[in-house]
Amino acid sequence: MIRLRKEKKVLPQFKGIDPSLIRPISDLFLNKEFFVFSNDPKAKTELEIKIVRHGGIPVQNPTSKTDFILSDDDKTIRVKNFIDASKKGQNPYGDKDVYRIKWLLSSLDKQKVLPPHPSLLYYASEKTKNYFDNVLDNYLNSNEEEDDEESFQLSVQEVKKKHTYFYISKNQIQEINSRFGIKTNQFLNGVHFYFKEKNAILSLGFQLYGGVVDKSKTNQTDYAISKNPVGDEMSQQWLEDVLMYKKL
Repeated sequence: MIRLRKEKKVLPQFKGIDPSLIRPISDLFLNKEFFVFSNDPKAKTELEIKIVRHGGIPVQNPTSKTDFILSDDDKTIRVKNFIDASKKGQNPYGDKDVYRIKWLLSSLDKQKVLPPHPSLLYYASEKTKNYFDNVLDNYLNSNEEEDDEESFQLSVQEVKKKHTYFYISKNQIQEINSRFGIKTNQFLNGVHFYFKEKNAILSLGFQLYGGVVDKSKTNQTDYAISKNPVGDEMSQQWLEDVLMYKKL
């Protein structure tokens, strides 16, 4: 009797696409190797098509040569095991970043390979953590890239933890206004304030309306703000009222 050998079935989420059937439209990810963690076969296929269209190479198993590891969450067993192995220095593929899908989509949207940022990662390798030490300030602001909504929110959270000042550029203010529909009227444009006690939220709100926060009291300082004002100092409540009624 001849026994026919049953062909092993490959689950959809482990199947790859045929790159030869996809026409490249850019070389954004030229020759960069990608591995996508996903339990959604359709979503995985769509992502791999995007990767191929922009010059990348999707693989069905990561190796030490894989350039980018992507995942749509960090809760599945495979992803958790991958990250845990990296944290313990036991990952056979090396200590590799695990990117959020947002990183890929944002890179495509801006047509450039974005550098890593905490808002774009599920896991950062030791190499990337060292990179963060060099390019991110204490509030996770990058000196290489403009903040987006998510990275800005992370920065605000860091400010709240540290109970300190928050400094933002004019470009960041414009971005915040456009993204959140704040439409500030800049009625405090050019007015210098010094905060005697650090107050993250007040200093942020003040800058959104055009004010300038002085790190120390100088001849340019128009108003000094304090919880317990002395002499010509103004109270924090006074500034809160200024911001609420938009009138100095």
